[in-house]
Amino acid sequence: MAIIKAEGTVLVVDDDPGPREALGLVLEHDFRMLFAQNGREALGLLARSAVDVVTLDLRMPGLTGEQTLALMRETDPDVQVIIVTGHSSLESAVAALRLRAFDYISKPFDARKVRALVRSAVDERAERRAKIDRVKMLLEPAESILDVAEDLVAGSAPLPERERAKIENLRRNAAALLEELRWPAGRARASIAI
Repeated sequence: MAIIKAEGTVLVVDDDPGPREALGLVLEHDFRMLFAQNGREALGLLARSAVDVVTLDLRMPGLTGEQTLALMRETDPDVQVIIVTGHSSLESAVAALRLRAFDYISKPFDARKVRALVRSAVDERAERRAKIDRVKMLLEPAESILDVAEDLVAGSAPLPERERAKIENLRRNAAALLEELRWPAGRARASIAI
């Protein structure tokens, strides 16, 4: 079921219809909503739809929330995931943050807090994507120049090891910069009520 609304798409993943419907009611006026009852269904929706934010329960039959989150990272490394659980623990919070969850909140949840948190996640994803696009745009000419230089040099003589190392170092630095923009170091937040 999809409700088309404003900017940003939120996927609510919970095997319990109560919290799933409650989150839908809280968010449907501000976001396009998608719903899944389990991890497999969520992964299918994520593969077929442009999703900005996922609210994810931890305890579900089949794939757990942690397993689902790990697989989501493979499908869309930039999707913002907010863990919404009735079974919070320090261990699950740490595991979720290691998998780069945007936040971690306990059920029952405060509707205003969830709405603000989802808005913040949508905004942060949009900002990060804009930065990544700008950096890619800036790096594209440099990458092209490196490719041409490598082709020119390779056509006439083997590229000296020192020059090859410089080119590879530049490429590694560009990749590291993009990764840092995607997931800033030291970014860990959670609203844990254990």
